[in-house]
Amino acid sequence: MKMSVLILMLLIILSLILPAFSQPVSSKSVTLFAVYNEALKAYEGKILTSIPKWGETKVSNISMGEVFTLHPPLGFDLEIYGVIFFKAWLKSDTTVFGKLSFILLQVSPIGEEEEIVKTEQFLALSNKPDEYSAAIAGAKYVIKKGYRIQYKIQFVPYEGKAKTYLLWNNEKNPTYIVLPCVDHLKMDLTILDSAGKAKTFLSANETGEQAAVLIQANVSDPFAIEDVKSAFISIINSKGETLLNEKPLSMKSFGSTIYSAIYEANATLPIETYRIIFKVTDFSRNVYPIEKRVHIAYSYLTTLIIKDGDGEPLSNASLLIQANGLQSLSELTNHNGEVSLVLPSSNIIGAYNLTVYWRNKIVLNEKLLINESEIIEVKTHVYSLKVRVLLYGLPLPNAKISLIENSTPIEVKSSSSIGASVFDKIPAGSYSLKISFFNNEKTINVYLGKSEEIIVPVELPLLGRIPYFLIIFAAASLTFYIIKKKRKLYPVSFSFINKIIEGGIPEQATVMILGSPGSGKTVLMENLAYESLKKNKKCIYIVNNEFPSKIRENMQSLGLNLKEFEEKGHFIFIDCYSGLAGKQPEEKHFIPSPTDLTNLGTEISVILNKLNKDVDVYMDSPASLLASVKPETIISFIHATGAKVKGEGGKFCFTMSPVTSKEALNKMDEASDCIVELQLIEPKQERKLRIRKVKGRKHSSKWFNFSIEPGKGIVFYVKSMKV
Repeated sequence: MKMSVLILMLLIILSLILPAFSQPVSSKSVTLFAVYNEALKAYEGKILTSIPKWGETKVSNISMGEVFTLHPPLGFDLEIYGVIFFKAWLKSDTTVFGKLSFILLQVSPIGEEEEIVKTEQFLALSNKPDEYSAAIAGAKYVIKKGYRIQYKIQFVPYEGKAKTYLLWNNEKNPTYIVLPCVDHLKMDLTILDSAGKAKTFLSANETGEQAAVLIQANVSDPFAIEDVKSAFISIINSKGETLLNEKPLSMKSFGSTIYSAIYEANATLPIETYRIIFKVTDFSRNVYPIEKRVHIAYSYLTTLIIKDGDGEPLSNASLLIQANGLQSLSELTNHNGEVSLVLPSSNIIGAYNLTVYWRNKIVLNEKLLINESEIIEVKTHVYSLKVRVLLYGLPLPNAKISLIENSTPIEVKSSSSIGASVFDKIPAGSYSLKISFFNNEKTINVYLGKSEEIIVPVELPLLGRIPYFLIIFAAASLTFYIIKKKRKLYPVSFSFINKIIEGGIPEQATVMILGSPGSGKTVLMENLAYESLKKNKKCIYIVNNEFPSKIRENMQSLGLNLKEFEEKGHFIFIDCYSGLAGKQPEEKHFIPSPTDLTNLGTEISVILNKLNKDVDVYMDSPASLLASVKPETIISFIHATGAKVKGEGGKFCFTMSPVTSKEALNKMDEASDCIVELQLIEPKQERKLRIRKVKGRKHSSKWFNFSIEPGKGIVFYVKSMKV
């Protein structure tokens, strides 16, 4: 018995550790009890259920095995992942040694049996009833809809004729199995207006300042809806004030089957933004929450007029209008560059983000405040480029002029009689112009940041009229120029990292930034965080080796201004350093000790829940904890946090030093989807970056030079401006 308990405890510990070195999956433990139901003759009344109705203790001979069958069968597919626990109460008429087997099976609708997992142990039974347990870690299986789960228990004595018994059906000696179920309880929360239409925004123009809503939740449980023990509803406004606090709800009606039900609550809500939180608990004491936001506000007719940089209408431009908690709106401008929309007040919704796309490029990203009906004109970064080609100072007609972006021609025109051609309505950016004339070519690079005219002088290579020594001199000069040009490195912006990795760093990934002190790890992380903020993502930044105020100053000096994003609540610090330094934290979110990873994990979860989806988490740096925290604990934290953040649609970035033990680095490597490696080369203080690993994306593994420059942040240096 003691050995059985010891084995069980070891398996439980393994179940907690092993997921950290694989792919963590969130699961809920559901307990199925072995009970007697005399109405079910097909299974001799021996059933498995999550809702036990206890009776007198049943005693069964288990030398041939005893089987309990789930009733009713599964209402939909059930995924199990993690540790399966078995428990049974056993005794014998005399002390006997033998083999105890716990078996989990599934039975198809036509009666075909299949073993899922099995565990065996050798132990002794006595004539005194006692509980025996076992567990299997790392179980992963999907049991299909309509199948029945079976739990089989068998004890085979090694010798003698001792009789062995199983005790069940009583609360004092329960026999049961615990399954780790993944997302098995399905919930959908809908807010309905007075007309029964699903809404996340209700216009006070129609409802008045008090909007009547019906909150409807649909719940489905594969073990039957009776497994749901209770349901609650909470309503919280944008100020954090609670209108309803876990008000109990009764089931309104069954759904289409015995596996689903509908819960409803009526509410009258004044103008505001609200979080509607619906929770259910099951008989295994699991809690399942779901949340939705609803906005009640006045709405206004808003006409947007989109123009190019010269004030001309931009027709057929694509618009994306986004606001926190509202469904994104996509529109096309008409021939006058106009779009008319009815938009809720920014007093409730907050600022809108207007993004304008032209020729598949973003040409405007601007904040809008809507608090009245109005016409709003905006100018985009779209310009005209006039090109004049001159041959020895004279206009060159019929020259072929190609406008090229990233080695791809986007427009080709011929010069007019005055050597001119106009490329109209071109997004701002870097381009190349290739001039083809008389079997010759000339290419120049241009940056279009305003409407302008460029004069391109060209010449013919009349080598036959040039003295020989001048040709030799010109060739030598040209060779020297080409060699010098090949050695020259050109500066490119931080966005170049999206060319090193095809498509950029994945949005859902665990990213390790590996480098020695001074190599630029922190600055790289700050640049990555700022790029995410510009994409309208939200960021949590954890610091345990510097004050947050210092990070703000550093980012400001690099041209990365956090003020706007912090005011919107899109950038949040977790201060793990002030407590260590003996200072009072100034941030809302802080951890007194940087080594308290448990509280840090909880704080991250709280903020993730508050910010909802698409949140990136940055941690600088777990490496500083290695002196006081075991590497295994840090690795488990990285695994768990990475899985949690990726599950919410974000990425988890952390910095690490190469002086960490090889074994620990290997495990961090396994935990990471992407590894960015940095080098600092002494004594020239040269910095290099390479992408060592990216799962699922093509990337270059070459080393690239970069520098850290005031007002710019990270600037890469490459051999060709065409890269």
